[in-house]
Amino acid sequence: RLRPRDSVRALICINSLCQRHTSLEVVTGIESNSRVFTISVSGMLELQSGQYTSIFMDNSSKKPITVQSGSDFTANFVGQ
Repeated sequence: RLRPRDSVRALICINSLCQRHTSLEVVTGIESNSRVFTISVSGMLELQSGQYTSIFMDNSSKKPITVQSGSDFTANFVGQ
């Protein structure tokens, strides 16, 4: 059984470096015991030429989670 403090954290980081002010982060509670839930992360990251983004999931519960096949990641290019 999940505990009220159990959560999942999603991070979008530049070059696999999840540092403050250079990554996006959302934490959501999973105490509802729902088998399926959605996490939405939004914001702006400024990438330089040659940089890439990484997506990480951090699960604080002792229950396994699975990112569903067909899950999406979208981004928009703004600039030159």
